[in-house]
Amino acid sequence: MDPDGSSELAASGLQRIIADTFVLRFRTEFLLWNAVGDTPDRTHLLRSLISLLNYLLEIAAVRLKIVGGSPPEGLERLRKLASFGDTAGVGDLRDLALGYAVAATDFQRLATIVRANGDEVTAHMLLSQVGRLEEAAYRVARAVE
Repeated sequence: MDPDGSSELAASGLQRIIADTFVLRFRTEFLLWNAVGDTPDRTHLLRSLISLLNYLLEIAAVRLKIVGGSPPEGLERLRKLASFGDTAGVGDLRDLALGYAVAATDFQRLATIVRANGDEVTAHMLLSQVGRLEEAAYRVARAVE
């Protein structure tokens, strides 16, 4: 355990990121599975977003292990940690676009916090994904138009 608590801070933030990403993945998959008469472009978009979220979950989980944290266990724990709501309120593409924008902001906010506490590696990992999440929010919002 580090004396200044920066690893605990990073671990706590990464657990929230994992929970948010999991909820976002669930919502994206729900919209894909329930897309009746959807266009091939929208189906491709949702599938590519699921791939992005799988990647984000993987890198966040690896970084969490490196800083000494453990992943949140169980759906209830994920629901409690998620910052933008329960998986029960799935919503539509507009809600999904907002979820991606919130995730980008959360990644950026956590990067600022961990950088201020001296964890440059975690900050870089998070910041390197902000643009991808912002692009995802934009692409989903455009799909609504």
